[in-house]
Amino acid sequence: MAKKLRKLLPFFLSITFFFTTSNLGAQEGMRRILVISYLQKLESDFNIKFSYVDADIDNLYVSVSKNGNLSNILADLEEQTQIQVQKLSDRYYAISVTKTIDICATILDNFEKNTVGGATVEVLGTKMIMVTDENGWFSLNDVPRDATLQIKYLGYKNLFVDASELVGQKPCKTLLLAQFYQQLEEVVVYEFLTKGLIKQTDGSLQMNSEEFGILPGLIEPDVLQTVQALPGIESIDETVSDINIRGGSNDQNLMLW
Repeated sequence: MAKKLRKLLPFFLSITFFFTTSNLGAQEGMRRILVISYLQKLESDFNIKFSYVDADIDNLYVSVSKNGNLSNILADLEEQTQIQVQKLSDRYYAISVTKTIDICATILDNFEKNTVGGATVEVLGTKMIMVTDENGWFSLNDVPRDATLQIKYLGYKNLFVDASELVGQKPCKTLLLAQFYQQLEEVVVYEFLTKGLIKQTDGSLQMNSEEFGILPGLIEPDVLQTVQALPGIESIDETVSDINIRGGSNDQNLMLW
């Protein structure tokens, strides 16, 4: 049995290597590279020359995912980066960069991956602002290429993203909002319902009639009304001498001063 396994081992290794290299090749075909590097590769592959200003495209990226003739490749390049490619001759091309771009994205929360509808999307430094639809989607036209977007939604941290990162994404790029958590300090309630009535840490109630405040709706302190505001205590005939306290294991103790 061991001898058979040793014979099959090279076969399994070759299969594993084949699938690994295939996956790597597929991932490499979808990789994003600098536009300048991509143009240099096209110049070498098709024996052409591009004219451009390095500073205009040095931060632009393109996904190399399509193979075909030069016209299709250049059309795909224009769609992804929203740059303009002008043919000067059979060999020479001019590259120009538009000052504005069209962008879109879908907003999700990073926990449940639910869509975030109604999130505010603002292009900083401009008057452009909008909210996402019920699917968390938005689109903006003629956005400055170097602009920064601020995305806000109640209960989430603000997200800042460069507009250039949202160019040419099909489908539109997905952005994740991180939920905002805030730890509150301990809250201690010194007065229960009104002044002179204090709830102890063990659940019992302490009442000091000399310090009574006024309950909402009254014009002066009233001991009977204050006592009846406590759970399980009532007076059927509205007299102090006939106060009923409901018994039970869950009732609170009352201490009168």
